[in-house]
Amino acid sequence: METIDAKKLLGGSSYLLMGQAGLSFAVTTRNTALLSAGDAPLLVTVLAPLAYAGTYPFDPAALASGPVFLRPPELSGPPVVDVPLEVRPALWAYDGAATEPPRAWQWQSDGVDIPGATGQVFTPQLDHAGTLLRVVETVTGAGGAATIASASATVGS
Repeated sequence: METIDAKKLLGGSSYLLMGQAGLSFAVTTRNTALLSAGDAPLLVTVLAPLAYAGTYPFDPAALASGPVFLRPPELSGPPVVDVPLEVRPALWAYDGAATEPPRAWQWQSDGVDIPGATGQVFTPQLDHAGTLLRVVETVTGAGGAATIASASATVGS
């Protein structure tokens, strides 16, 4: 495994990750890692932004079947009835030769899709109190689609 570190680019809000064997990819403000070279399993170390700081295993060969998540989406806080809740998007890697893939969200209550709840922000209603809420994020790239869910949290009233 090869370890790479993130460093902020001057004059911008993106982050560049560099590796020894010519591997480089950027993490944009949309929290999407953009791969441009490399094909060996490695560890990606993200130093900033702090919300994504950590070390993540990554195998670029997996990109052949679509985007690969490095960190799942997270809820911005505990879900409470009538209080808007935002999702911190997942951190993804995708083939740098492709355009940035679109992402979509689907909020779920007790593992069942909530009709119409497909945005980055969701406000739990009274009928969600006591249920487990999570959001599923899907990214569709040239090789296909990939999906990852946030941890579930119980909706308070």
